[in-house]
Amino acid sequence: MIENSQNTTTFTDEGIVFGNTYYYKIYVYDRFGAFAGSNEVFAPK
Repeated sequence: MIENSQNTTTFTDEGIVFGNTYYYKIYVYDRFGAFAGSNEVFAPK
């Protein structure tokens, strides 16, 4: 889990291993604690 309080629009996963599939989901929280999640995306092998 990565927490960022700024308007970040990119992320680089530097710990990937060739041959594995990685799944990502983004959650956004507002100042009142409400949140929403994105659809799950994956990076292929």
